[in-house]
Amino acid sequence: MPLSLPAPCREPRSETPVTPCRCLARLRRIAMTSRMAPRRNAEAICALVDADKNCGLDAYGSALLRLLPIALGRRVVFHRPGSPEITFDESWVISLLTSIKRGDADSTLFALSSRISRPMRGQVRYLARGFADRLDTAELELF
Repeated sequence: MPLSLPAPCREPRSETPVTPCRCLARLRRIAMTSRMAPRRNAEAICALVDADKNCGLDAYGSALLRLLPIALGRRVVFHRPGSPEITFDESWVISLLTSIKRGDADSTLFALSSRISRPMRGQVRYLARGFADRLDTAELELF
């Protein structure tokens, strides 16, 4: 008697899914420029984005990548644009953004809880959501 597998779970998805290689290319480019930005505390980083209601994708991405070392308590590793390898940090950020775009609250909470301390989760979620929300309208280029 042949085994039958259950039908795959169909989750609601946004019209424009996160394309990891395009999103990653953009994040890597932002990470290169964010390294030169002055160091600030978490509140100051979020305040910079809050002050400008017309912030774009790069502003949210830069704020997110500047907040992550504070939230994680260590340096975040992003490769240079065009590198074929993907770091654990890059993979984690892509997973977080993908779960936000899908509207998958459980996966978003799991991603945040697995690496971010409770006091920092709201700020990281806010900046990641701002970045993810702007992925639909941003022109993303492949390197």
